[in-house]
Amino acid sequence: MVSQALRTFLFRVHAWIGLNICIALGVIFASGTVLVFAAEVEALFYTNAPQVQASGDGEISLGRVYDSVRTAYQDTRVIYIRRTIIGEWIGDATTVNTGWGEQAVVWTAKSTGEILGAQPAKGFQKALREFHDSLFGGTPFGRLIVTASAFALTGSIVTGLISYRRFWRGFFKLPSSGRNSRAKWAGLHKLIAVWNLPFLLVVALTGIYYFVAAFGLVPSHHTKPKAAVERQTILPAGFNGAILNKAADVARATLSGFEITVVGLPNQLKNG
Repeated sequence: MVSQALRTFLFRVHAWIGLNICIALGVIFASGTVLVFAAEVEALFYTNAPQVQASGDGEISLGRVYDSVRTAYQDTRVIYIRRTIIGEWIGDATTVNTGWGEQAVVWTAKSTGEILGAQPAKGFQKALREFHDSLFGGTPFGRLIVTASAFALTGSIVTGLISYRRFWRGFFKLPSSGRNSRAKWAGLHKLIAVWNLPFLLVVALTGIYYFVAAFGLVPSHHTKPKAAVERQTILPAGFNGAILNKAADVARATLSGFEITVVGLPNQLKNG
């Protein structure tokens, strides 16, 4: 059993954590929530996807996406192709390098390859992700600051559960209407906390995982590619969508159950 003195001390720690980092955690929660829908927000403003996608049927190959973008924008070089897996109407996003040295994102219909629109690569989603990941720092230090908040959240959860006696009874314990204002808000706080406990635990544990991964302590299970051979051009002569499809077929045949969602093409010359 936890003594009353220890429970009181942990409640003060719980309150101190909440008062000192509630704003920081609130900003991280809010930015992360909006980031979940960032692709939809960008697609809404930069594409006419809903009208075009309605007439399509099925999903086209990566090669057709590549050829469609290169045909529409011949002065660009494809860097990434990202297959959209969160909504049929959004379309696939292809990042390209323009002839004047900038990057842009071209949206194409998933079922037809038709160009839906284009936008700057440094748009709403990228800016929000940089803020959420590292407070616009874009450095490991900024990422450590953000992920370290997971330990504060974990501490808040643990101290809150210990100081709240028999917290499992609070799932259906509504604040009493006959009590003073402070007691009402305290009861509402407890009610919201216990109902959000699964969500908060997921956020805390994944945040700790990312904190540990930032130090390189999480083993990688990615297959290491063979060393690149020396070449004179970034892409082989005559590279097109058909060659990309062949490469995708080889990858699927080699790795059972492999699903391609992102394709990265060479962006600079590399020697073996």
